[in-house]
Amino acid sequence: MTDKLTIRFFRLTIELMPFLDVNRRSLIAYRRAGFKKTVNCRLWRQGFTLIELMIVISLFGIAASLITASYLNFEKNQRVQNAADKLKADLRLVQNKATSGDKGPGGLCPSTSSLGGWYLRVERNQSLYSFGGVCLASFSSESTFSVEVVNLPEGVKVNTISYTGTSSQSSPVAIFFRPLANDIKFHNASSALGAPVDFFETNGALRNLLSPAPTSAVTIQLSDLGGTRLNNVVVDPSGEVKSFKP
Repeated sequence: MTDKLTIRFFRLTIELMPFLDVNRRSLIAYRRAGFKKTVNCRLWRQGFTLIELMIVISLFGIAASLITASYLNFEKNQRVQNAADKLKADLRLVQNKATSGDKGPGGLCPSTSSLGGWYLRVERNQSLYSFGGVCLASFSSESTFSVEVVNLPEGVKVNTISYTGTSSQSSPVAIFFRPLANDIKFHNASSALGAPVDFFETNGALRNLLSPAPTSAVTIQLSDLGGTRLNNVVVDPSGEVKSFKP
């Protein structure tokens, strides 16, 4: 019995020898290939050359410069845009105060006096403007109240003030909104900032009006200090206020 098992084992071994030899050769080839891959991977991981590093650093520097310049340009444009939006909003605020008969908090304009109106004063080449109310004890006695000075964003100024009849108004301009009146009047506000503009004659007529009188809208142009980034705030005599880039 043992001899028969031994004979069968040897026969099976002889029959499997070609198959085992093939597998052995495949294993050897796989190990060699794996060894080559390991060697190549190690060689590849040695790092970049100096030239490659310099090229990458240069590309990063160029990209950073372009992004920085683009951001700075956007930021300066946005400053002028924000200043125009603020000026437009304050003009509408002053208009609403005049229309609603606002006499200021705490009786700044006493009940014995009347409201003359609200105004916004703006001057060329300045980085600020002001607005306030006008109180009338009588037409010969007017005073201002709730005067507020608004500073434009850093690097922004009033570039020009223009209207039909003149290319540029050099003296300060007061945009005057009156109660129960739909139209707007434009006055020469040559007085100091915060001082009464003197809107009324003793008989109640308006004085210090711009001459020649604007026949269309007054345009207040805001710009950066270099005068290259512009935004216009337009005030129509009918009461419309809008802004746009020229």
